[in-house]
Amino acid sequence: MSTVIVRALVRPLGFLMLGLSLFLLLRGHHEPGGGFAGGLLAGAALALRRLAGTGPVRPRAGAGAAVLAAGMLIAVGYGLVGLVLGDAFLGSRVWRLGVPIVGDLKITASLVFDLGVYVVVVAVVAIFLETLEGDGWRAP
Repeated sequence: MSTVIVRALVRPLGFLMLGLSLFLLLRGHHEPGGGFAGGLLAGAALALRRLAGTGPVRPRAGAGAAVLAAGMLIAVGYGLVGLVLGDAFLGSRVWRLGVPIVGDLKITASLVFDLGVYVVVVAVVAIFLETLEGDGWRAP
């Protein structure tokens, strides 16, 4: 059983964790982080929600596998596009955009690969939590 305090803190803490996971996803090419670390933090937000009992993590039947497959297609598809264009598998390019307030913004093509990894990791955590729930596991 979760307490009132835990249930009250889950929503703002979950949004904070999801925001930080997106920051890690976008920052990963220049600093430590990326799709895997960001996906793990987003998965931890899902687990926190399940532990607090504020809502089911369980998606529709088969949705976890479909999201997992979509993430794999994004990640592998990015690598194959490089081969088709004559570059190396998972080759990366960098684009610079001049944003008026922010300044010079660098965008790497490998962000697409990291996005696929992010989706795969979140899907695996969701499937894991669904499996635990199906085995009779209940939040304390």
